[in-house]
Amino acid sequence: FSFQKDFVNEDADRTKFLIAGNYCEEKGQTSVLKAVIELQQQGINDFELYLAGSGDFAEPKRLVLENGLEKVVTFCGLVDDMQQLRRMVDVEIVASKCEAFGRVTIEAMRMSNPVIGTNTGGTPELIMDGVNGFLFEYGNHIQLAECIGKRPLKIIVCLAVVVIIGAFLCTEVRTFAE
Repeated sequence: FSFQKDFVNEDADRTKFLIAGNYCEEKGQTSVLKAVIELQQQGINDFELYLAGSGDFAEPKRLVLENGLEKVVTFCGLVDDMQQLRRMVDVEIVASKCEAFGRVTIEAMRMSNPVIGTNTGGTPELIMDGVNGFLFEYGNHIQLAECIGKRPLKIIVCLAVVVIIGAFLCTEVRTFAE
């Protein structure tokens, strides 16, 4: 295991968000896209959203095309090297209806990425709202848009906390594996 984060965002004016997981309604990708649409309507477009995973992305792609989001949203498909993608992004979004144990949340924190997640299932046990990420109500794209809009100052504070958590997780995983 390695603990590496590329803190140099080549396009520092644009915050990069990632939602990872197979496409299905319960994973909340559509809600994330609705939040992006909301932000665009407010004139906020200084960010990029990457969707990584497999499945039928026909509906999300339709939303992107219908709302002119092609310059903001990138569909990555199935990604072989998630660590590389995670090094490139600033914040991850977990919009699932319910995660018993948020593996994606832990993987994000391990890479020092703050997480915006739903306040359901095990996610609130991993994310302390405003400390190492932000929480929103599942399906509430307005709340999610507000969380995305809290950057960059609050995310920088969260990043410092997550770097410490990430270092601890790497140490614990390495110790457990030995």
